[in-house]
Amino acid sequence: MTLRRFHYAWVEHAFGPWLDAAPERDRLRAALIVACDIHAWAILARDLGLPRTEVRAVLVLTVRRLLEEDA
Repeated sequence: MTLRRFHYAWVEHAFGPWLDAAPERDRLRAALIVACDIHAWAILARDLGLPRTEVRAVLVLTVRRLLEEDA
């Protein structure tokens, strides 16, 4: 299994209940794949220079908003 497929499977596992209940499941899955990708962390930490605690806060906010909107 490639790392990319592993990541996709992890998103399915971690967010399964929300995905199953989402009216736009495929769109929510795609958004979660992007939000939880290592590149999102890299942009926040490296490109924008945010400290680790702020990176975590931004990513948590992003995921929560995605799940609230489609809950």
